Amino acid sequence: MRFAIRVDSSMLIGSGHVMRCLTLSKALRSRGHHVTFICRELPGNLIYLIKENAFDCEILAFSKEETDLYLTQKIADNYSEWLGVTLTQDATETYIALSTISVDFLIVDHYSIDSSWEHFVKPLVKHVLVIDDLANRHHDCDILLDPNFYKEFSSRYQPWINSGCRALLGPSYALIRNEFNAVRLQRAQKNSQKFSVKRILVYMGGADPKNITKSVLCALHPESDKFDHIDIILGSINPWKESLQTEFSTQPFHIHVQPSHYVNLLAQADLAISAGGSACYERIFIGLPSIVIPIAENQMALSSDLHEIGAHLMCPNLDENLQFSRLIATIERQYEPMQKCMSALIDGNGIERVISEIERH
Repeated sequence: MRFAIRVDSSMLIGSGHVMRCLTLSKALRSRGHHVTFICRELPGNLIYLIKENAFDCEILAFSKEETDLYLTQKIADNYSEWLGVTLTQDATETYIALSTISVDFLIVDHYSIDSSWEHFVKPLVKHVLVIDDLANRHHDCDILLDPNFYKEFSSRYQPWINSGCRALLGPSYALIRNEFNAVRLQRAQKNSQKFSVKRILVYMGGADPKNITKSVLCALHPESDKFDHIDIILGSINPWKESLQTEFSTQPFHIHVQPSHYVNLLAQADLAISAGGSACYERIFIGLPSIVIPIAENQMALSSDLHEIGAHLMCPNLDENLQFSRLIATIERQYEPMQKCMSALIDGNGIERVISEIERH
């Protein structure tokens, strides 16, 4: 089958939507399917990364005037602003892009897009799959995928999708890359040893427009002599990467910008300090204990619900009195039940389940 994926990345949106679409796209390609991305050239986009992974990408233009206006936007969870253009303009331009290629399945992963957009472009494709996390607007699609864990995840989309839509909900559909399977086994062997934190991984998302990374590192700095190694992952679109590289250039801090060895860094870490985005499921799958700091409105409920069942430890805010050593001590006390919770939550077969559902259509 031929797939098109409408997804964006930017300094406002971050990198998570593109990264999970790349994970799904690679799995589709390995099954013999063809995938084309459709992306707008927003400031801080990852179109280069899509092309580096050998996928075609239809680029929706973004003028200098539109770019200048986009860069003035405040950091907020006003998702309608993320498109950079009106919904009608985006639907029209996507329709034109779709008319030049033959598409069986359109995949949409964008908080700005709703049923009106989907209805407009639907005549050009056979099926529509929507990837969403919010459950806050109507969708006109054949399959809806939301792999997040919420206490009420089975009923979240009932008001928002039609009766004929197949809803794939919950972490059994988490999009986990195959290379994490070996890390899971490796860490399972490591978990038989006494748990102690000597190596920390800090990752606050690909964009981190509020520079939460710096706040975390400043809180860690007074206690940094307790750790052998603190790895910091920054996305290529992080606007603070140069200043962070300058300020935190000494041991035990080690900064990695868009690292190709990301999986190895996860494998080596004893503990992660991270944002509450979709990458949390990779850490849960491999059994990496995490202190999670929600950095966006849509991460709050998810992070809280996972905290409540014991899958990670949520730190709801950063303040000047925060001591990570106290949070680490809490994880050390809860380590064994946390491992059991993480192991039971995700089995790593989510991509296979999603593709099987797609191929039934």
